[in-house]
Amino acid sequence: MRRNYVMAAEGGHGLYHDMIGDAEQTRRWENRIRDGGGYETEGGTLSYVTMEEFWKHAPSGGRDYELLSDVRAAGRQIFGDS
Repeated sequence: MRRNYVMAAEGGHGLYHDMIGDAEQTRRWENRIRDGGGYETEGGTLSYVTMEEFWKHAPSGGRDYELLSDVRAAGRQIFGDS
């Protein structure tokens, strides 16, 4: 899962970070994993819980945001702005 929601912790899920190359987004992601918190929706708060050792229980991964940006920029140079 992208966030450490209660359901992820209770289900033993791994986590996915899709902004690895962005230092500020990575810091926020790490803080949520360490500190918990929540995300406000119209239906109420979706709680985050501490999952500091999530990688020990399930596969986890991410994607390099900076690399993805570079690939997109190269594609625009080759194929245009379509």
